[in-house]
Amino acid sequence: MRKYMDGTTSSSLYEARLGHEKFGKEVHAYSVAFSDDDIKALKPFATKIIFNSVSQLKRFQSQVKGTTLGLRVNPGVSHSDFDLADPARKCSRLGAPTWPRFRARLM
Repeated sequence: MRKYMDGTTSSSLYEARLGHEKFGKEVHAYSVAFSDDDIKALKPFATKIIFNSVSQLKRFQSQVKGTTLGLRVNPGVSHSDFDLADPARKCSRLGAPTWPRFRARLM
């Protein structure tokens, strides 16, 4: 599969490491919550780190300079019947809320 893939996407440090070691191309890493140790371990090989909240992005952005960063956005709408992955479910913490609540958090 390596020759057909541009890279991998992972939801954990170990998946990211596997993608890096076995496929050797782009490694996009995301998680509901990163620890300091996760960020230190990801920094050498993750080509993109996607954060789940504005507070995570602010907390870690200086530690991962030179790495492309992303922010998971929660549109508050879902078409999924799978509650665990539904960003619009009650009390969901999946992604930063969309505008204007998102803008207020950036300030």
